[in-house]
Amino acid sequence: MGSQIDKLLEKYWAGNTSLQEEEEIKLYFKENPSLTPTGLFFRSLKKSAELESKKPFAHPKKRLNRTRLSVAATIVIGIVVGGIALQDANRQNNFEIEDPQEAYEVARLALMKMSSSLNEGSAYSGELKKLNKAEQKLKKEKL
Repeated sequence: MGSQIDKLLEKYWAGNTSLQEEEEIKLYFKENPSLTPTGLFFRSLKKSAELESKKPFAHPKKRLNRTRLSVAATIVIGIVVGGIALQDANRQNNFEIEDPQEAYEVARLALMKMSSSLNEGSAYSGELKKLNKAEQKLKKEKL
């Protein structure tokens, strides 16, 4: 490297260079590519500046407006769902049977359904009892 570039690099690392002097350093490493850490550093600066210039600019106010809209939409959806749930709950609470014969039939069907479910469970428990007896016999034989 030339003595002028060495002086500019010393000023650069000390933080005392002007923008024009920094451009001279960048131009030097662009025209004279080297694999030294300093040359690689200045080439990476150029690449990162090119990448940043390609990114589209996102205005902060637009992002804020989008956030506000999504919060407002969430609140509206919550209110609508809550209203529908309350209406459904009111409809279910108004269910009454006036006729005693109809009430008897509804109760009988509900009890039959519960009874059949319990009977299924007892069938499985009978099989489990058989397995437990077999397991106990095996344990006695091993002892």
